[in-house]
Amino acid sequence: MDHWAARVGQGAYLNWVMGNAILPPVDPDPTHEGIQKVDRTTVPELAELPTIAAQLQTDMDNAEAGFTPLGLSQNSIPFDINPLLVTGPNPQTHFEQIYQRAVGTLNNAVVAFNDAQNVTQLMRSEEDSLSGYQAAYTNQETAYNDQLIELYGSPYPDDLGPGKTYAQGYNGPDLIHYTYVENPDTNSYGGILPDPTTNLTFNVDIQQLPADWTTKMYTDFSFIVPSTSSQYTNAGNYITFNIGPNGFFDKPPTWTSQRESPGKIQQAISELIGARDRLRTELSNAVGDKQALDKAMNVFTDQQQVEQSNLTTQNDIQDLQKNINDIQEGYNVESKAVGLATTILGDLANALTLSFPDINIFGLADGGNQLAVAKQAIYEPMMIAKEVLLGADSLIFIGTSAAVTAKQDQIASDTQTLNSSQETQDMKNAVLGLANQLGVVQGHLGTINSLLRDLDDKQRAYQALLAKGDRIQAERLTFRQHAAAVIQGYRTRDAAFRVFQNEKLERYTTLFGLAAEYAYLAAQAYDYETGLLNTDQGKAFLNRIIATQALGVVQDGQPQYAGSDTGDPGLSSALAEMKADWDVLKGRLGFNNPDGYGTTVSLRGENFRILPGSDGDSNWKDVLQGGRMANLLDDTDVKRYCMQIDDGSGLAVPGIVLTFSTVIADGLNLFGQPLAAGDHNFSPSSFATKIFAVGVDFDGYVGMDNPSPGSAAGGVSPPDPSLDPNALAATPYVYLIPVGADSMRTPPLGDTSTIRTWNVDDVTIPLPFNISASDFSATPFYTSNDSLSEPLFSIRKHQAFRPVSTTDAFTSGIYGAQGQLQPSQYTNNRLIGRSVWNSKWKLVIPGRTLLANPAQGLDRFIQSVKDVKLHFVTYSYAGN
Repeated sequence: MDHWAARVGQGAYLNWVMGNAILPPVDPDPTHEGIQKVDRTTVPELAELPTIAAQLQTDMDNAEAGFTPLGLSQNSIPFDINPLLVTGPNPQTHFEQIYQRAVGTLNNAVVAFNDAQNVTQLMRSEEDSLSGYQAAYTNQETAYNDQLIELYGSPYPDDLGPGKTYAQGYNGPDLIHYTYVENPDTNSYGGILPDPTTNLTFNVDIQQLPADWTTKMYTDFSFIVPSTSSQYTNAGNYITFNIGPNGFFDKPPTWTSQRESPGKIQQAISELIGARDRLRTELSNAVGDKQALDKAMNVFTDQQQVEQSNLTTQNDIQDLQKNINDIQEGYNVESKAVGLATTILGDLANALTLSFPDINIFGLADGGNQLAVAKQAIYEPMMIAKEVLLGADSLIFIGTSAAVTAKQDQIASDTQTLNSSQETQDMKNAVLGLANQLGVVQGHLGTINSLLRDLDDKQRAYQALLAKGDRIQAERLTFRQHAAAVIQGYRTRDAAFRVFQNEKLERYTTLFGLAAEYAYLAAQAYDYETGLLNTDQGKAFLNRIIATQALGVVQDGQPQYAGSDTGDPGLSSALAEMKADWDVLKGRLGFNNPDGYGTTVSLRGENFRILPGSDGDSNWKDVLQGGRMANLLDDTDVKRYCMQIDDGSGLAVPGIVLTFSTVIADGLNLFGQPLAAGDHNFSPSSFATKIFAVGVDFDGYVGMDNPSPGSAAGGVSPPDPSLDPNALAATPYVYLIPVGADSMRTPPLGDTSTIRTWNVDDVTIPLPFNISASDFSATPFYTSNDSLSEPLFSIRKHQAFRPVSTTDAFTSGIYGAQGQLQPSQYTNNRLIGRSVWNSKWKLVIPGRTLLANPAQGLDRFIQSVKDVKLHFVTYSYAGN
């Protein structure tokens, strides 16, 4: 491999040197553009060569560091599992959780493979030659051209040819004069319609009827101000709309043709112009209706004056008629009196005639006619009676004439009242008609709003089409640049490499690599769970996963056993074989029935064997002082395994590191000391005892937040820590990191078992596609190191967690309602799945979490803390 890497690296270097020698730094001809410009900045392959060399060096470094071809170290075991699923009614153990991920990634790879194999033959046939690529390029160019013509339309034939915008025979989109449109609506018909080519201002009336219009009848319209009045202002009588010209170019008057293929942009422009024309017309109609209302108001005013004048004249006529009636009545009475007097005088004359004798005989009293006296005596009573009757008739005539005259005067007065009422009603009807005309004026407002919305919609639709056209042109430009780069270096590339770079095949390759990594990690988890792959056959099984280049058979999402080891059975067969064995081992080895315990051990008493009380305080302080470090970063394990221990400031990080080991053996406590009274240990009858959660207790710590009184943990209220000279922060943080080898026994399938050890590399898995292009997964597993003693790959680090100052904080009830182990507030689950048995642990206590002055914090810690206790929540498997 090193010879191959050396040859490829030398070849890349020589090609890079040759390319730089051939290509100028910058194209000396400034007129060159696009594919004409050839220099070191425009040849992408020149920049690819160093990248290939760097990747080659990384692969070589990974191989020398002991990495498998999958990019994983031989000790890689993932522990990023869900602790809540490890135990319970339907447990999903460490292996099962990783196995499910492996099956998921395998299915993703199968989907990618099926997608890739359907187009592989077509891609090869299209990409095997330059002509095939050119055909694809032409098709794509045609697609872009059609899309742009659909948007921008084709050019006017008058714009094609020598001296014109476009060359003769051009069949592309009109990207220059796409705003030229047909404008058949520019005729205002002698001013009847508003001129769309000028800037017009419209004052739209917004006056309203009085609030009591529905309950009161008006005989005047003075509450509406005419547009000709000096009081007609935009303070409340009208609003102003300024409508400019359409804003688009008409085609030149000498152009007589039309576009062969109008585009959506021209249609959008036409609709926009139409919307503006409709708005302009509606505004003009609103102004015209206001002018008509003003005219009607003027007519109403004139009518009001005429009606008032007519009413006055009619009233004068009626007054004259009443005068005539009075004169006629006087005349009739006087005429009647004259007639009566004439009759009486006639009667008197007749009476006198009768009283004189027809023959006068002088000397006689009756003139010698005695009958005359008799006639007079008879006639006088009759005349008196007649006079009485004539007087009565005269009185009746006078009364009747007066009554008639009074009636005629009443009729004249009633006629005046009727005329006045009719004039009032006429005014009300006229005001109602004006109100209706005002309603017509106001009716335009809703239409104007609707047309404004329509105009805005048309404007946005036009802008959206322009933006779409810009996007398509930008996409086409990017496509052309990429195509130019491909064609430029086409002959220097291998056809198989180009096919491999295809998106679908590249995706399949990436997902297959991820599936292989997870299959290998599932096998590592299987070995860590069972301890059964430490045989030659087990190692061959792992090598088979590493070497496979096939997916195998997957049915209904489940990997299938290949039935034979001849050829390449693929990843699916390896996963199916592990799953089949696991289904038997799960019940037999007790993975479905673990024993859970909560165990608290003392570092002071059980590990360092220091006496309790004041007799051992001095020795205990010596231990703490011995673990004190001026800079925790000097410890390579701390720097490597503790997350964010280095804050990047370049300053030292003071702290305490307590180092110890654990073991599971008969006659020994957890720390490998001879088992004594009060010591704790775990039984070797369980082949595996694993960590569910870990907690740390600092006995004697002053000022720490403990569980409140009366809580399930049974805490007590501490005194005010500010009064204690050894008081520290209420929420310190510590790290507990396993830096040695994990040990477990193999399952005692007979009656004995052997001890297995694992140098666990809890490595990180890179993102397969890294869609955000973040540094989270931008580098391979191998990383540069500060010293040769550091491992050559990145791992999952451990976060800090909070300790307590009393073991009462650790709950004795470790099981949940469903029988599963449950996390508690003061324990940390980061070590889920790790063996309790480890050759080297480090408890890291950073001073900066104790006080702002870390040195002072460490001093107080050493003076006050009397013991450090570890609380393990574990689950064990019997393995028989």
